[in-house]
Amino acid sequence: MRTQGLDELLSAHADGLNTGQDLRQELLARHPEQAPAAQPLLGLAQRLQTVLRPVEPRADFVAALKAQLTDRPAAAPGRQPAARQPRWVWVLAGVGGLLSVASAVIIVVRLAAGSAKRVGDLVERRAARLPATRMRAAH
Repeated sequence: MRTQGLDELLSAHADGLNTGQDLRQELLARHPEQAPAAQPLLGLAQRLQTVLRPVEPRADFVAALKAQLTDRPAAAPGRQPAARQPRWVWVLAGVGGLLSVASAVIIVVRLAAGSAKRVGDLVERRAARLPATRMRAAH
């Protein structure tokens, strides 16, 4: 079965239903090879068309959606749009961020330096004890 032919048949039928025409018999006559697969689907589409009715959205929903899509705040009772922050607020926020990063770097460097010093001290003590231990073992 060619699904492309079936897709085209169903699409043509749906277009006809949307304009108020039932093209079922005409389409099945033009495409008899698709009839076994298309007939139940065309019947279902016809039943759905009779049951489903267009729905109109409420006016307040349309206004709110339009305002949201055009990036204008909708008129909500008791609510004011957020004011834009002045440039100096953003500059101070950036300086504060840089200071916190610099502080973290300084802390990490100091901790690493202290750890390296302690490791160096341990290595020196161990090296200082090694010759004495070897001498005792030899006697």
